[in-house]
Amino acid sequence: LDLPSEKLHKVEVTVPLDGVRTRPRWVKAAKLIRSFGIAPNGKRVLFGARGDLFTVPVKHGNTRDLTRTSNAREMFPAWSPNGKWIAYVTDRTGESEIAVRPSGGGDGETILTDRKTGYLYEPVWSPDSAKLAFSDSDHVLWVLNIKDRKTVRVDRDPREEIHHVQWSPDALWLAYSKAGPEDM
Repeated sequence: LDLPSEKLHKVEVTVPLDGVRTRPRWVKAAKLIRSFGIAPNGKRVLFGARGDLFTVPVKHGNTRDLTRTSNAREMFPAWSPNGKWIAYVTDRTGESEIAVRPSGGGDGETILTDRKTGYLYEPVWSPDSAKLAFSDSDHVLWVLNIKDRKTVRVDRDPREEIHHVQWSPDALWLAYSKAGPEDM
């Protein structure tokens, strides 16, 4: 308040932060595990925790942080039946995408989809490691051919997201659950 003129003036106030929550720091991921899987040979376990993907040896060896990203979130990892690849959902591009990378670690992420909106869920490998089935937030079930990166729309549930997808042993059929007319 300017006393002589009795006019109000806005005062800009800036409170500097010390950035405690944004500083690099060590965080234990063990309590933040959201998904897991076992390698086809049974020698390593795959975990999704804190937006990164880790493999851990069953007996002896080192833990591998496969993704090492602080600017992206990877989730729903799945080991290919042949043991060579790990598929997962990433938001590295700004949208939810299906990606694969070599299971042994190192660089080599390949993003297989080109989505513009929505979320993707749980990629499920076919037994021959040639295709992935996944669903999205629009309640659509998709099959993705790894070689040519083509997706085929399989079905849509008008009521709920499609989950619980399983391949037949010959990789020709899919089984999945859908909501009935009474939402069951």
